[in-house]
Amino acid sequence: MEKYVDQLLQDIEAAIEIAKTPTESRSYEIWEWLSEEEEDRTAPVRELEDLTGIKQEQLPPSSLLADDQITKLTKALIDLLNTHNWSFVMQTEVPEKFQYECIRQNFKQTVKVYKWKMGFFENCKPGTEHHTCALKE
Repeated sequence: MEKYVDQLLQDIEAAIEIAKTPTESRSYEIWEWLSEEEEDRTAPVRELEDLTGIKQEQLPPSSLLADDQITKLTKALIDLLNTHNWSFVMQTEVPEKFQYECIRQNFKQTVKVYKWKMGFFENCKPGTEHHTCALKE
């Protein structure tokens, strides 16, 4: 599993570098600024997997990972989300194992691609019963 995790970390790092590379569609001028309301209304919608280049199926269950692998993958995935201006935010301290599982289980979600506004990763799928998502309580 160590080789697989190392390759996955390399794939995530490559996806981060690709996202950081300026392209015509990602170059922004200050006069192109939009209000939050207008950007929310006009932002294109994509699957998070397509936006990041990382598929949910690539993320192994935490039960198959060592603690240090979970730590590395959690940090890398949070960096990846932040690079795409799509933040993973916890309101309280949560063990990394639960953070990783939350990201893994919810990685297949639809997001708006914002230029100026920050988006937030959905920690639980809409309609999930209380205490049943990856974050538990």
